[in-house]
Amino acid sequence: MKVLLTSFNVSYIHKNLALRWLYVARDKSFDVTIREFTLKQELDACINEICLKEYEVIAFSVYIWNAIMIRECIKRLLNRNPKLRIILGGPEVSFENDDWFDLGVEAIIQGEGEFTLWQYLNREADLTNVKKRKYEKGITQGKTDIAELEKLENPYFLEIDKQDISTRYLYLETSRGCPFNCSYCLSSLDRKIRYFSLAYLEQIFKQLNLFAVKQVKFLDRTFNVSEERAISIGNMLLENTQVTTFQFEIVADVLGKELIQFMLRKEAIKRFRYEVGIQSFNLKTLQGVSRTQNNERLIQVIRNLVENGVILHTDLIAGLPYEDYESFATTFQTLFELMPSELQLGELKLLKGTSLREKSVQFGIQFESLPPYNIIKNNYLSIEEMKKIHLAAIGIDKSYNKGKLHYFIQYMSQNYYQGEGMELFIEIGKVICDLGISYQVQDLFLGIHEQFQALDTRLKYILILDYYNKVRQRPPFLFQTITIQEKNRIKHILEENFFFDQKTIYSYTDIHKTYYNNKECYLLVVYSTQQEYASCYIFYLEDLTWEEL
Repeated sequence: MKVLLTSFNVSYIHKNLALRWLYVARDKSFDVTIREFTLKQELDACINEICLKEYEVIAFSVYIWNAIMIRECIKRLLNRNPKLRIILGGPEVSFENDDWFDLGVEAIIQGEGEFTLWQYLNREADLTNVKKRKYEKGITQGKTDIAELEKLENPYFLEIDKQDISTRYLYLETSRGCPFNCSYCLSSLDRKIRYFSLAYLEQIFKQLNLFAVKQVKFLDRTFNVSEERAISIGNMLLENTQVTTFQFEIVADVLGKELIQFMLRKEAIKRFRYEVGIQSFNLKTLQGVSRTQNNERLIQVIRNLVENGVILHTDLIAGLPYEDYESFATTFQTLFELMPSELQLGELKLLKGTSLREKSVQFGIQFESLPPYNIIKNNYLSIEEMKKIHLAAIGIDKSYNKGKLHYFIQYMSQNYYQGEGMELFIEIGKVICDLGISYQVQDLFLGIHEQFQALDTRLKYILILDYYNKVRQRPPFLFQTITIQEKNRIKHILEENFFFDQKTIYSYTDIHKTYYNNKECYLLVVYSTQQEYASCYIFYLEDLTWEEL
């Protein structure tokens, strides 16, 4: 039997681990192929490629981000070949899945199905997590025995992945399940933690040394559910000399002293980054979604980690019960003032199978009928307020999270938007939306200046700091901040005082007037002859002192 395991990933850099687990668990009597596509590819080209191979069975891995494309793909495939057997699996089809059978789908595997798929194709009986028709009762969510998975070839270093392993993420799991019961999350439906053994993981980590993997992302929902285990894994990973970055999802308010000490080790700070799902600081909201969180402890831990240089990606969710616009703005401000490395402002998605989706009427939640099921409004947030939050999300993602407008955001927050950070990012979001999908960096800075210039005549001097930060070549002209005569005078002073050699001053240095630490001064941008990042210095003319940014 010729079987295709396939899916549509968001982009090339992502890989689907579920397909690889299915592959290593395959029945060796079947001719099995993995082929991943991306959402950016032309669907007709993908279908043509599939049809040319003359597969008998196609198994799709379905998620909220690819469900719409897979639906269309199934329609077209069956239109060309009605005899194709289509099997589905994945979180998007494990719940409320009757409508998929209208497309001509043969069966849906609910939950984990590494062994179930092949048992089904071999026509084995008593498969409790396989749905074969609409309105079928008594179907359970499948769970795979971790010990059985450990007996298989590991799915992380397959031959099909070796060629491009250095240019894509490597997704890895050390456990399955989540101990928490958040009503908006599918992970809450599997509250029993199942661990891969440390001996098994140690062998995987040793193999990592053989490949030039850049970034490993762990899929564990709560990496620090066991402190001792997390530290053991962390120590094993630090022995790896190849991987640049390891990324974990943690619950920060329950971090113990020993694990925090590990996270603050110099070598860990350089290579580990962490995702922290905060969602809200509103206690009634947290209670309403069955989320346990010690806000005081959480703030203390985040501040400690950030101040010591630990990379934290933090998440908030807009649209949860009992959190109106004012409350969410307060939640945002509380986190923003902690200055994490990244701050994702997400909008609630009513996922199939979650208890919050079942309670949507109770909270007046209206949401989109198609995936990803984003909230439109609820009893606490109007459509207009959700639009404002969406603008703020765009603003913070395209500026703060990208390392752009750092000095501008700091200046505006201190002088004009004290305690109102979300309003600042709404205005930034407006500028970015007006620029459209594709724009140059210069366009962003000019748009920001136009939007805010009425507040402060010094803004162009602040924006200069951000514009020349982390550039390799002279960027296009932005603002006239200094006359040619004044620029030449400063260069002469630099030469007289031996700050730089003559060639560097006259061939590789830009000079701009700026405003830094509440003082007027000059920005010196010294470009590298090796195409490295330019060096930026603040120069104070009155006392001929300078400092590197």
